Amino acid sequence: MDSAIDSYFNGQGDGMTELVTIARYSMPYEAHLAKARLEAEGIPVFIADEHLLSINWLYTPAVGGIKVQVPEDWVDAARDILTTDHQDEIADIDEEPPLTCPRC
Repeated sequence: MDSAIDSYFNGQGDGMTELVTIARYSMPYEAHLAKARLEAEGIPVFIADEHLLSINWLYTPAVGGIKVQVPEDWVDAARDILTTDHQDEIADIDEEPPLTCPRC
């Protein structure tokens, strides 16, 4: 298990919290990108059905995809983080002039 999940279920949480699916993905890398984003914000995250669908991806529609799950008291914060659009921030980075050698 990951450290965020360990700390939540081994002291910070009550141990009785249900995990809630907040997102579903077809590919494992998509789920891991979402997981990394949530963990960066300190939210405990679990990925379900990743290995099953890695073995046979044709099961994806039947199983409902690879699920990103969080404890129920983190659901609203996690959904807000995953739905925040950072496109304007990326556009600002693209507008900066490239670094060039002063002698060139």
